[in-house]
Amino acid sequence: MTEAADRSATPLPATSWWFEALSDTTRAITALTRAAAGAGDLDEVLQAVGEHAVTSVPAADIVSVTVIDGAEAVTAAITDRDFLDLDRHQYASGEGPCLVAARTGRVVRATLAEATGRWPSFADAGRAAHLGGVLSAPLSLGGGRTGSVNCFGFAAEGFGEADAHLLRVYTAGAEAVVHGALRDFGHVRSAAQVTEALERRCVIEQAKGVLMAVHAVDSKGAFELLVARSQEENTKVWLLARQLVDQVSGNRPGR
Repeated sequence: MTEAADRSATPLPATSWWFEALSDTTRAITALTRAAAGAGDLDEVLQAVGEHAVTSVPAADIVSVTVIDGAEAVTAAITDRDFLDLDRHQYASGEGPCLVAARTGRVVRATLAEATGRWPSFADAGRAAHLGGVLSAPLSLGGGRTGSVNCFGFAAEGFGEADAHLLRVYTAGAEAVVHGALRDFGHVRSAAQVTEALERRCVIEQAKGVLMAVHAVDSKGAFELLVARSQEENTKVWLLARQLVDQVSGNRPGR
């Protein structure tokens, strides 16, 4: 049952739109699986989870992935870093839709107006970002960690019941991909490995910026270009990103 602020559930649309939306979600999960196969670490997989969730949920403009390990909550991935405050205000106040979804295992859906009375700090950040609504679904990560996939939309009406169902279908597939990645990469990472993962993510973001400028695509499109080329060349995404950044900056590889 979707947790919403005093809103009755609306019936799912029994139209061709709904079937096409489900097809898009299936394609998003398939694309996520391919991206995970070329990922160098779990952080890249979680970034791919966020990137492909935008395709799965039509009303989503920005998507972040929250990871809670013990008492610490962090944003492991976000499709637009200019909107990190939407998550940070939740972590600082200890309340918000992404935390509720991760802790309760329930889908959370609310317009900004509904969020104002429930999570004031998050609502303030939402107003500053001209947000219309939020939709968060739990993401099981294993190893004592919980998480959530968080969709933010600018439309004033927020997200509908159909969006909530699509996100739940997507996160079910994403969980299988993440658990497979955990088996491949291992559950425990040293501090050096964490630092290396952050450096790799930074390089990927730089490469995406280059591709966005050159090919006139958005962040998701740039990431898909990286994944497609990594598969063609049988090269890890972060290594390909490093090569691209080195070429643009004029640095020699490995310098």
